[in-house]
Amino acid sequence: LKSRQNTHTTTSTTSTTNTQDTTRIRVLMCGDASVGKTSLLHLICHDQILPQSSWTIGCNADIKMYDHATKPYFIEILDVGGTPKHELSRHIFFPGSHGLILVHDVTNKKSYTNLRKWLKEILITVIPTHPDSSKWHLHLDSFDILELQHEDATILPIPLLVLANKIDCLPPHQHFPPSILSSPSPSSTPLNTSAPSFTISTTTHQHIDDLLGQNSVFVSAFEPNSFSPTSLPGKKLDDFLKRVVTLVTKPRVIKTTTISTTSPPATATARQRASSIDLNRIAKAEIRRSLDFS
Repeated sequence: LKSRQNTHTTTSTTSTTNTQDTTRIRVLMCGDASVGKTSLLHLICHDQILPQSSWTIGCNADIKMYDHATKPYFIEILDVGGTPKHELSRHIFFPGSHGLILVHDVTNKKSYTNLRKWLKEILITVIPTHPDSSKWHLHLDSFDILELQHEDATILPIPLLVLANKIDCLPPHQHFPPSILSSPSPSSTPLNTSAPSFTISTTTHQHIDDLLGQNSVFVSAFEPNSFSPTSLPGKKLDDFLKRVVTLVTKPRVIKTTTISTTSPPATATARQRASSIDLNRIAKAEIRRSLDFS
């Protein structure tokens, strides 16, 4: 009995030490209901197909163990329920997130167009002290990673990964990528007041729907090798997680400009000019005094 008890104690101590040595990072996974978020979450975290899924009430949380620079990281991924009845309460899961995964269904165009609404809903609550979504900029960096950047340089950027799920449900004659991701027609309405306001920080000012569609990663939650290290989705996921970890762990240097409120020291020329003015005043006073005596 003592031997078993000691073994149990040693195991618990080792587990606690390993947990303390890791950095915890939070990533949001959002999208409309029934787009396959729960199945994708299970596949990403366990490399296995979820045998049976159910409706998400509130959110599901799972852990992705990720190694970067010989150090392990606990990446907590929150699968937020997409049903409209939870719209007023799900914002409590958004603050403190370091990365964002948006999911849509390639067979459901509405789930794709609703990505704009999801972005606005998240960005007005992810930083409670900065609820204005118009201050965020959607930027495509040199590594083809989408990133949400705030005008306030002290706020960490939020990497964004867009997953287009259910490619296994496309009919055989369907061209790829699906037509729902095509560029909007010239007559379509650009960003308006009813939609989230963003500034597209790219070389050409692209429509936000077009930018999200062109950078969607096509996957199937029922393909066990969807996120294998050699596959394109696997490489995109690895680049995304690497960017998230780098932003969280790398110290940032914010350039500040110090404005001095003290007056600068007078130059030699200024001092000479001041002394000459004083001598002129003294000379004029002496002349007036001599005239008065005469």
